Amino acid sequence: MVNAKASQPTSLMRAHERLEKAVARLDRALRKGGRSGAGNGELAHELDAVRSENASLRGLNATVSDRLDATISRLRDILKD
Repeated sequence: MVNAKASQPTSLMRAHERLEKAVARLDRALRKGGRSGAGNGELAHELDAVRSENASLRGLNATVSDRLDATISRLRDILKD
């Protein structure tokens, strides 16, 4: 039986997808803006947003990692008994 939750995207996966899309938009804007020299304020704003989201994802990743480590430790203790 397949776990229905396993097939649903997690908040971390959705956040990662949003970050990838933001980076792709930034890349396109940089290529376009590099030719015209316009839109630096918009690029700076988008770069700040991407950096903020990146910091948030790093924090979420650390939290998930800590919780997984604790769960693995508990499972090992259970299996030892």
